[in-house]
Amino acid sequence: MGFFRRKDTETLPLTLRLASSSTFLWFGAEMWVRPEMWYAWIPSAVFPYIPGGNLDMFIYAAGLVAFLIGACLVTGRWVREAALIGTLVLAAGSILATFSQVGIRDVALMGLCLATAVQADQSAKKRLPDGWFGMIVGLYMLYMFIFGVMFLRAAPIPS
Repeated sequence: MGFFRRKDTETLPLTLRLASSSTFLWFGAEMWVRPEMWYAWIPSAVFPYIPGGNLDMFIYAAGLVAFLIGACLVTGRWVREAALIGTLVLAAGSILATFSQVGIRDVALMGLCLATAVQADQSAKKRLPDGWFGMIVGLYMLYMFIFGVMFLRAAPIPS
């Protein structure tokens, strides 16, 4: 029962970690159990860059990375690093989703991962240099703006 009896100062980091880890754990496991479901999310322009052209191995590797990110976030080990790598993975995913609703979800999850990384950095023994997260968040906001414009431009005009 001690898990649910936490100080308020511990609630935010725990909530951020669990919220961001859930997606990575779910999708990581899903990529291993049903890799064929993920074929449609990989644009054909990416196929030449997949080593050996083995789509299943590429999806298994992506699933392993996603699962490891989620596991780090749940266990509280290497949280800052996992959240930053998760942000990069989600940025790649949102670009590959070609400005769809799935990409919008990934952009929002990127913000959640960044918030998790900032929170983890505040309690880290060796913090990142001052201004580093300000620059990252500024780039994230620029990415959100560009992604939003591209999403609106790609949306069909109702007739």
